[in-house]
Amino acid sequence: QNVEPPQRLLHGFYQNLYSVDIGAERIVCGGEEGVLRMWDFTQALEIERRVQASRNVRLENRSRRKKVNAENDNKAKQVDPCSIAAKSCERHGGGNRVWKRRDESGKVQA
Repeated sequence: QNVEPPQRLLHGFYQNLYSVDIGAERIVCGGEEGVLRMWDFTQALEIERRVQASRNVRLENRSRRKKVNAENDNKAKQVDPCSIAAKSCERHGGGNRVWKRRDESGKVQA
């Protein structure tokens, strides 16, 4: 059973490569800038699994935060009649007043 490893694009060169040697677990190359670079892929699959697991956790947390924020926004949009009445009382002189009926002449009735 021949399994092909995942392909990767190698970055980091500004100029042309002179030689490349590809082994089972390593790639070695050298270029015009005089630098020899070596990539070791012995633990690449394990690192890729960890990176993917970390991405999944972040995505799950982001989704959970969005859901909580949406629920909080919906709660904020609902109007509470008690809070409206309390605000109305505050605007008309505080909440410690005794409410009394007045007739058309403005006199207080018992």
